[in-house]
Amino acid sequence: MYFLRNYAAVDIGGTSIKYGVVDENGKVVFNAQSDTEAQKGGKHLVKKVTDIIASLIERDSSISGIGISTAGVVDTNTGCVVYANSNLPDYIGTEWKKILSERFHLPVYICNDVHAAGAAEAWIGAGRDCNNFLCVVIGTGIGGSVFINGKQFAGPHFRAAALGYMNTSGNEIVYEKKAATQALVNRITLLTGDSDVNGKNAFSRARDHNASYAEILEEWVDDLAKGIANAVLCFDPELIVIGGAISKEGQPLLQSIHDSLAKYLPEDFLAGIILKTAECGNLAGMIGAVYHIVKPQE
Repeated sequence: MYFLRNYAAVDIGGTSIKYGVVDENGKVVFNAQSDTEAQKGGKHLVKKVTDIIASLIERDSSISGIGISTAGVVDTNTGCVVYANSNLPDYIGTEWKKILSERFHLPVYICNDVHAAGAAEAWIGAGRDCNNFLCVVIGTGIGGSVFINGKQFAGPHFRAAALGYMNTSGNEIVYEKKAATQALVNRITLLTGDSDVNGKNAFSRARDHNASYAEILEEWVDDLAKGIANAVLCFDPELIVIGGAISKEGQPLLQSIHDSLAKYLPEDFLAGIILKTAECGNLAGMIGAVYHIVKPQE
């Protein structure tokens, strides 16, 4: 009888840590969540994550490797965090691969969280039948992940498809400041005075025919499309996967993005591209962290 290999998987975000066990087919067989407590610094985070992994191994002694997805820029060769913003203080220089390999004596893979989300979609999600696609994850910020000829391209500095830092608006306003979900919330609050708005109800109120919301939403989608259009020109994907919580808006959102893309791309460029929403949801980081252990790239 053949038993599937299982892997410990941890997805480290600025607010929460998702963790669990993922099998070699990309199925999450167990998952849980804990507060990141990012303000306590990198050393505290290392202890917290190693304790989590120890508990997973205690739960399942057959675990064959460890996958970590994390906010920040990660050197996937060394497993070291080479850049992180102020949301994770004292995190730059954290040598995850060295720490975890010495502690648990198992194969370890560390990657950026958005690259992990793209890997999950390539493995078992919306991109599973596509060799060339771009995954755009939209939340508090905007990140990207690109697959070219069936392989994930991270770039020599591991910053490929860092779309949120593009300048699409001038005046040093980077893309995510105009087009992330948080930017939509900020715009609605500023223009309507509604302090009770969030990424979820912004869409529902626009659907309920609130004219002010609908107009703001249309302008925001247009800003979002500008950046996606630039990425299309750079990577020439067959498929664009839209991830993040807004992916739950489904086909109406995709149609709005498509309509706006038509303003910024030649018709022939847009004709060959399919738009889909991500399929792996909140577990994408965990699944994608394991992907490169199960399917190492040459």
